Amino acid sequence: MTRLLEYDDNHHMDRQGTGTKGSETRNRILQAAASRFRRQGYVETSVNQVMRDAGLTHGGFYAHFPSKEDLFAEAVRHATDESGDWLESQVEHLEGAAWVEAWVDAYLSDAHCEHSERGCPIPSLMPEVARARSGACDAFAAGLARRLDRLCPRLPFDRDEAERRAMSAYAQMAGAVMLSRTMDPKSSAALRRDVARAVKDLLLGRRDITQPTTAGEES
Repeated sequence: MTRLLEYDDNHHMDRQGTGTKGSETRNRILQAAASRFRRQGYVETSVNQVMRDAGLTHGGFYAHFPSKEDLFAEAVRHATDESGDWLESQVEHLEGAAWVEAWVDAYLSDAHCEHSERGCPIPSLMPEVARARSGACDAFAAGLARRLDRLCPRLPFDRDEAERRAMSAYAQMAGAVMLSRTMDPKSSAALRRDVARAVKDLLLGRRDITQPTTAGEES
């Protein structure tokens, strides 16, 4: 698999760039929340913890977010974009099939699996996003759409087929990461290696997606 850069604090980017003190403070809160939610979930995370992680006092929270629920929705968006940016930073020097294969390797890497607080929110937060208000679901859907917009043009299919395969790939990779985090290192590595091979074949057209068979079509 492709050798990856260490997934460290250097990849925690101010995605809003330099701006006013208020926007910088808001971004610090978002960064802290995105990490804390991914590490321990929505229910176990308190506003006090997030503000402490951000180096701020609890009283300043409501100047930036109306509620914990709104913070969660924004943190999901932030986490989706941040982890997507990190994945692409690993493969930005590549093109064509090499880009796709390295992108899969990055998602299924030790660096990604070992840092739930910095990784893709799909393995960490999807059950809680599904239970949350529509804001979190909408934020994730928008983030996923941005990821698909960047991945699908690199696949050798028309947009509909590329998106179909990309969604299947995300489901397989996220499931592998989720399971890997519960397994011993040897079993985890073997699982991710097998899934990486299957997903690469799927995205590059080396494996077909069988159309579902209806009862009337069965022989």
